[in-house]
Amino acid sequence: MINIVTRSAHETQGGQATLAVGNVEKGMANVRWGSTTEDGGAWRLYARSRSRDDHQSLTGSGAGDTWRADRIGFRADSAAGSDTWMVNGEAYQGHSGGAPYPLSTANDISGQHLLGRLSRRLGDGSQLQVQSYVDHSWRREPSSGAVLEETVADVDLQHTVNLNPAHRLVWGGGWRQYRFDSVSSAKLSFSPVSSQRTVTNLFVQDEWSVIPETLQIIAGAKLERVPDHGSEWQPNLRVVWNAAAGHTLWAGTARAVRSPNQVDTAIRFNGPGVGPLPAVGNPAFRPERLRSLEAGWRVQLTPNLSSDVSVYQNHYKDLQTIEFDGASSMMYFNNAQGRTRGLEWALDWQAAAHWQLRGGFTLYREALDYSSRPAGPALISFQGGFPREQLFIRSLWDLSRNQRLDLTWRGVGPMDQRGVAGYGTFDLRWTRRLDRRSEISLIGRNLLGPKHREFGDQPFFQETVLRRELSVVLSWGF
Repeated sequence: MINIVTRSAHETQGGQATLAVGNVEKGMANVRWGSTTEDGGAWRLYARSRSRDDHQSLTGSGAGDTWRADRIGFRADSAAGSDTWMVNGEAYQGHSGGAPYPLSTANDISGQHLLGRLSRRLGDGSQLQVQSYVDHSWRREPSSGAVLEETVADVDLQHTVNLNPAHRLVWGGGWRQYRFDSVSSAKLSFSPVSSQRTVTNLFVQDEWSVIPETLQIIAGAKLERVPDHGSEWQPNLRVVWNAAAGHTLWAGTARAVRSPNQVDTAIRFNGPGVGPLPAVGNPAFRPERLRSLEAGWRVQLTPNLSSDVSVYQNHYKDLQTIEFDGASSMMYFNNAQGRTRGLEWALDWQAAAHWQLRGGFTLYREALDYSSRPAGPALISFQGGFPREQLFIRSLWDLSRNQRLDLTWRGVGPMDQRGVAGYGTFDLRWTRRLDRRSEISLIGRNLLGPKHREFGDQPFFQETVLRRELSVVLSWGF
């Protein structure tokens, strides 16, 4: 799960401007201004423009995926109190290059979104929150005339209740509507060209402190109803045990479902991708299913040294495959199953007052296979698409009161099934504060080793290599 939290407008008062230039990050300009209102509320406005040069294809030529986007947006927050609200919005336009669809020209893109949230603290200490948003995105490929457009509207309600000092209950529900429209071309089309679907859900979660500050159990479930696929239960269970001072053990299990999207069920793509045959969606494509088991140990070894290690195993059913349909196309099916397992370890050492070292290691293994043997050419969509080992070491060093140097070495193992070799590389960020509100930074990525691929071969995506990147960033407040 990825949780993105933006800063309140109360935390971004005054002005800030940022400029960046580089060999890959060709240019970035950002300006922001925030202020308060007489009743204690706050707001900010911002504008941002960013452009990137194209990557290189495996042959060494430009991949044609130059990218640019210009954005304007705002956020407003009410004053603190028993009733609070927040609203933010953004609009953007630009173009993206043709790497996802080889031999195409740039795609024009635009979109807007608006989100609002209202929270109320009730007299019994509970809290009620209502949130709603609307998001609209649009993309057009001028060379072919294809257009893709999607509008998403969402409403969520959440009620948090403190049943007693040991129990906190969170329950709620949501409604989300997707509206999809397209204009077909010889290369890309959807059938039907327009569609609409509504997804609803109910959820409940209980946080129980069995032994205060020692043992906690978190149990919950989500019931989601998806058109054409009925209702799906997605339960989860977590146990956290503070076994001794500085030692925390945890374990969890969950069931999750990925519902089909427009590509799974309705696409027809005649461009390069899965061999010489077009790829088509399957209206009978079913949800993919996951059962997970996890466990971990967090320990404070010394006042300056901590470690976090976890292991996991995931069982998958009805995984996506792309198979010959027996006629003239490659079609999406649910004919794969299997498991993945792995280990993640992190170490954090405060080596000195102004110097911190961090390290991490991941180990990944998979065993995926067809649940029914395909009759013709086929592939499991994401098999072999993740490196078996990854390692990083990061140094965060405050050289002086006004200077900081961050160095990172990354080592990534090979993805043999995708033909991607392992590599090691080096990143840096040097920052010097010029005065109380201004600073300059030098950023470098992929500074060691040859140009390399970081992703495995995927249908519809042109393979590109990453090269050395250097950029200079100047930021000042006013």
